Amino acid sequence: MPDHLMSDQFDQLGTEALARARWQPGMPVVTAQDHAEWTAWRHSRALVTQKDRRKRLRRIDYYPDDAAAAIVDKLRAPGIGGDASTILNRIVAEWAAAVQIK
Repeated sequence: MPDHLMSDQFDQLGTEALARARWQPGMPVVTAQDHAEWTAWRHSRALVTQKDRRKRLRRIDYYPDDAAAAIVDKLRAPGIGGDASTILNRIVAEWAAAVQIK
């Protein structure tokens, strides 16, 4: 610090880094404190979106036996339509059509 400046004036002149505001969404993550705040925000946001998703979507846990798992595995494919949910939707829809359930 230059000799002619008093230490209490040094910060007022803006020659040292100003204290940063708390991290907010949309701000860059620069410091370790920013990263900690971003991580906490991301975790909180994930919990909120999961809660919203569970309100909107029905969840059915399904544990197939070996024969059913083999059928689903044969229908699995990369890309659209090859995931377990889509396969099970197709199987249920085809079964409902076959037994005439509407």
